[in-house]
Amino acid sequence: MGNYFIDNCVEVSIIDIVGYGNNKTEKLCKNKKYAKKELGEKIAEKLESLINFIENATSLNDIAGMPNYHLHDLKRDRKEQFAMDIDGRKSKYRLVVVPDPPLQKNEDKLDFNSKCKVVKCIIILEVSNHYE
Repeated sequence: MGNYFIDNCVEVSIIDIVGYGNNKTEKLCKNKKYAKKELGEKIAEKLESLINFIENATSLNDIAGMPNYHLHDLKRDRKEQFAMDIDGRKSKYRLVVVPDPPLQKNEDKLDFNSKCKVVKCIIILEVSNHYE
């Protein structure tokens, strides 16, 4: 999928969304009317809430600490990518992101949490229906 990392991610006090995987993803995240049309009203509302939460988080660690979003690492060819549940664990919709600096989840949860504290920038790759 290419190199997503931003070389000049500046020090910020909240998480900065520095890019999107494509124009559709950006439109889903920024245009509520479009998101409602594509995803339905409930998921569009939940997506807006998640985006607002991300934009007001001080680091990825804030998001990792919210069980309803279930930040989790992806596998195989998506190793540096993470997903968040848009509407809880039973929802089929998720937000796929790439943190900058990149993270690798490992067995040591404390180490992962400390790494999350330094992530101040993310790229939103996609809003997806996990089961399609």
